Amino acid sequence: FNAAFVAAAAIAALALPPDGRSYALLGAVAASYAAVAVAYHRVSARSPQDP
Repeated sequence: FNAAFVAAAAIAALALPPDGRSYALLGAVAASYAAVAVAYHRVSARSPQDP
């Protein structure tokens, strides 16, 4: 679990500019969240509701 946080920090250190602001990266993350939300909605709508 801690390795994931360390990996995320290392990737962020390499991907972000020195001032820490990247609107392109923010847009990419937002688009990724939206794509995952749409995919989850489509998959959950097809799954049966009864256990």
